Amino acid sequence: MLPFPAAAQPVGMAAARPLVPVTDCASGPADAAAANARSLTTLAWRPFGRNEIGWQIYASKIAAEIDTRCAGATPGFAAAL
Repeated sequence: MLPFPAAAQPVGMAAARPLVPVTDCASGPADAAAANARSLTTLAWRPFGRNEIGWQIYASKIAAEIDTRCAGATPGFAAAL
């Protein structure tokens, strides 16, 4: 995950921190994990200019980018994200 330049820092976003591998997929924010689980197959978005539903197809790439082996619907994934 690349940090935003200071001028482009989204409001309310914490400063970038070093990646810490998450090995316990059951530990992390349960509410964020539940939201991720719901959105895996239901999120309506346009990541590349075309309508898509869900982000499940991208979950393994995101997991690699955030340095976790946890599935997208787990608290560990949410913690790493």
